[in-house]
Amino acid sequence: MLRKLSTLILFTFAAAMPAMAYAATHRVASAVVTASPEQHGLDPELVRAITQSPDRRGDGIVFLQAKADLGGASSIKDWQERGQFVLDALQALAKRSQAHLLQLIAAQSKAGEVKEHTPYYVVNAVFVRGGTLKAFRSIARFPGVRYVEKNKLLPLPEPPAFKRDERPQSTIAWGVTKIGADQAWGAFNAKGQGIVVGSIDTGVDSTHPALVHQYRGTATGNNDYNWFDPTGTYPAAPGDNVGHGTHTTGTMVGDDGAGHQIGVAPAAQWIAAKGCVNNGCAQNDLLSAGQWILAPTNLAGNSPNSAMRPRVVNNSWASCTSADTWYQGVVQAWIAADIFPAFAAGNSCNAVGAPGSYPESFASGATDINDVIAGFSAHGPSPLTSLTKPDVTAPGVNVYSSLPGGSYGTDSGTSMASPHTAGCAALVLSKNPSLPTYQLERVLAYTSVDLGASGPDSTYGIGRVNCFSAVDWSVKPWWQWQWGSGAGQIGLWNMNNGDQYIAGDFDGDGQDELLAVSTTGWAHLMKFTGSGWQWMWGTGPNGQIGLWNIHVGDKFIAGDFDGSGKAGLLAVSTTGWAHVMKFTGSGWQWLWGTGPNGHIGLWNIGLGDKFIAGDFDGSGKAKLLAFSTNGWLHLMQWTGSGWQWLWGNAGASQIALWNMNPPDLFLAGKFDASNSRDELLAIERPWMHLMKYDY
Repeated sequence: MLRKLSTLILFTFAAAMPAMAYAATHRVASAVVTASPEQHGLDPELVRAITQSPDRRGDGIVFLQAKADLGGASSIKDWQERGQFVLDALQALAKRSQAHLLQLIAAQSKAGEVKEHTPYYVVNAVFVRGGTLKAFRSIARFPGVRYVEKNKLLPLPEPPAFKRDERPQSTIAWGVTKIGADQAWGAFNAKGQGIVVGSIDTGVDSTHPALVHQYRGTATGNNDYNWFDPTGTYPAAPGDNVGHGTHTTGTMVGDDGAGHQIGVAPAAQWIAAKGCVNNGCAQNDLLSAGQWILAPTNLAGNSPNSAMRPRVVNNSWASCTSADTWYQGVVQAWIAADIFPAFAAGNSCNAVGAPGSYPESFASGATDINDVIAGFSAHGPSPLTSLTKPDVTAPGVNVYSSLPGGSYGTDSGTSMASPHTAGCAALVLSKNPSLPTYQLERVLAYTSVDLGASGPDSTYGIGRVNCFSAVDWSVKPWWQWQWGSGAGQIGLWNMNNGDQYIAGDFDGDGQDELLAVSTTGWAHLMKFTGSGWQWMWGTGPNGQIGLWNIHVGDKFIAGDFDGSGKAGLLAVSTTGWAHVMKFTGSGWQWLWGTGPNGHIGLWNIGLGDKFIAGDFDGSGKAKLLAFSTNGWLHLMQWTGSGWQWLWGNAGASQIALWNMNPPDLFLAGKFDASNSRDELLAIERPWMHLMKYDY
């Protein structure tokens, strides 16, 4: 049966439909987000529903304009403190911006125009149940309200098509072995231990033999902070009246110790919120479930505690309306709180379904036992981001897992693929628990097995997840990403070809700044704030740095030449001019200069010269190393009024055992932590030498 675009479905495949192929998109350092146009006013669907309802009432979600600033969360290293920061920021924004609106709704309730309402903080919204058209029109006109949307009860296309199979598997479930989870268990003892995974689904049978020991409530002895049912179907203890959530949770963590090895991360614990009642998911229930994942509560929904949140949350549900951003605020809050958001890519949609289509979400398509994409698995691209979508693929055809009542069976869908990815994330985190979510996403994507067309594509994503490679990669030393841009800007600086970037502690505060200089005479000095760049000083076009006129071909070298703790700036032109300057806080102070056709100490400035600054003798003062294109080299130090020669090679075209050539690249840095001085790294493919100055 064809689904309406507004339909939200749990992505279990029941009736296969061919999915359309789209052109591949490629993952970039920073997503370019093309958000769907924000809606304003009153949803026509809500108006229609109210006028057609026998009691002339309807249910709606009121979205407010104000949004919390969660940018500071990423710089908080302590995971519990980070979660509390996000919770506090969201609650404070909701309390401040919703106060007057809630007074209006309370008055409407007293007048009989509204039956009940529920405010949210995970997104700045209020759910209104049983409101009249008069009430909703008044709310839509209220200051600060962005949009009032109909609360959709989005049905499943039909009940999940489980094929029951009570026989214990003679081997580990095929999907678990296909993604190398069993290899990660054996090689790294990575089984998800110490990691809590969450589920938003139809619920979970917590008494199932393959799930009872992994339920966190079994360990704590109660269901508070471990189970939540906003639908009211199972208010006191976990349950599943559909079977879908029990199946997906089994794929994440299931193992009964008696032959049913169905889960990717059998040592992880699970908690769950029932976001879908019967065969449908109401948007207000999904919002309640998403808020509970961010900060679990007791069974009554009170006393939220962000320290009890999961590290991973699986969402085997989606809407084929790819551009619908109604849940994006929830996913953004999870990301800010360092929760990995696994989503199904969608079944038989024209594009990857939402929320998997969001740049913040990690969407999984479905493959079969032969690594062939399933016919129902939704293809990319996403209308909301230039990132490759789906992000990855995972086993999703005839997946064997748990069913309510202690039974087992198979099912197919991207619903079955996403918990494989979520379980794989738990394995990685069990060996590297401090790995931030943004890095975890990159590990899972770039260790995946490339399928289909070479490279990222809109059918298989980056590739099929590979848990063994992901865990292997995560336990090795690597660089931690802190900030990036694909928008062509660093702070207020527009990046262009030919720009130079010079790092140095120009203000002496112990933190290096970045000086950007363009070929057209612009220059900016910026400081990194932890999440972006703060402008400090600038000039241009055809500008000056102190008394220095910026020209094409100029070279700029930063170094603490006088040992004061503040980096100086040496500027050298192609015509033999040179200046030494210091930043004053508002501009640049000239200290020394020469030219045209000048000298730096005994060094004759020539076209093509290279200059490197470094504390090569460990004195606390940066020295200047000058290289010519014809093999000369001088080492000099700043005296306060000029440059003193320390060493040279007399044009021998050598540094230690390194034969100098014009294409050489030289870098200075403290590469050996046991030394107090900088070393010199020389590079010319395929050669590389590391040297230290023997003074």
